[in-house]
Amino acid sequence: MQEILYGQGYLDLKPVLSQADTKLLQTTPTLAAGDFKLRNASQAFTNIAAVAGAFTSGGTAIPLVGETLTGATSTFTAIVVGFFLTSGSWGAGTAAGTLFVEQASGAFTPGENLNGSVGGANILTLTADFVAQPTALAQTGSGGAAMPITSGEATTDRLWIARVDAADAEWCSDWLEYITTDHPSAGKPNECIASVAAHASSQTATNVRLNAAPQATPIAGFFVVCTAVGSAPMFGVIESYSTAGGQYNITLYDGMPAALTSAWTVAVYGDAAAAAARIVATENIDLSATQKTSVRDNALLKVVAVPTTPPALGTDTVEALLAWLLHVRGQLAKKDMNEVTGVEQVYDQAGSAAIASATHSKSGNTTTVNKLA
Repeated sequence: MQEILYGQGYLDLKPVLSQADTKLLQTTPTLAAGDFKLRNASQAFTNIAAVAGAFTSGGTAIPLVGETLTGATSTFTAIVVGFFLTSGSWGAGTAAGTLFVEQASGAFTPGENLNGSVGGANILTLTADFVAQPTALAQTGSGGAAMPITSGEATTDRLWIARVDAADAEWCSDWLEYITTDHPSAGKPNECIASVAAHASSQTATNVRLNAAPQATPIAGFFVVCTAVGSAPMFGVIESYSTAGGQYNITLYDGMPAALTSAWTVAVYGDAAAAAARIVATENIDLSATQKTSVRDNALLKVVAVPTTPPALGTDTVEALLAWLLHVRGQLAKKDMNEVTGVEQVYDQAGSAAIASATHSKSGNTTTVNKLA
């Protein structure tokens, strides 16, 4: 079972096995309408909703999932689900392949350039209008096929794609299963208790206003992860939550690098590890100077601060124990053992005073060491 984000488009590439020899991939699978169908909690098996179009002249701005593309001639729009390349590269401005989109607002003009809401003007040239063409799913010569999943199809807990060779003459049929994550309604919420769009107004670096009531009440000490297409995610720790005046406002302890706009989504996590995992999954995060200072002063420095006494069992935290272990380890400079008396001594950093000792005793082939004291 593969994990995908709840409510976000996703393009998966899966191998297609040959019926003639199941140890081999079907190099150029022949696909017909209805061969690939998707099912989720709100629909029976239905043809995949994403539409596809060939493109050329892909420039240095790579289309992002969720980015809005606008035809330079037609002015119609569509939202990116994913793509695969058949030749060229984005870096060289020669990328060519198949682009999958959803929510196309009209018929695009063959040969027109597409402008990206994030990538800017002319990020690629569309060869022909987008169509629901099964043949576009096949990666010619690779033995694989594309599985485009729209944001609407991913708004569910689980979904399945049935790949069935209707002609039963070329490739092996199979099922693919996906589970969604990081949303209260996902199959795997990952401790996410709320996920709501940001409001268009009353936003500051320390105040996050939600566009609607959250699925569960944010609590002080919980975490927010804010995401938007084309932007590094931002992170904050909740100080308080208020519904005064019919608004839904989250106040953060430390300000984020910038105030949100309505393009952002705010996810609330009740577990620090889950929030951190979501951040790490994005491979990038934007922290404000205040947040960086807070991490340094309240996390890193506490661990390496020199403790004055050993931690008390049953009272002090694991953090105190780690700090003490680091402190003790830092005091050790050398150790020696008197082979005549069997006494081992551990010295301080200066190497002048023994701060612990142990006695070795030998019986036959066994040497026993009592604990350092």
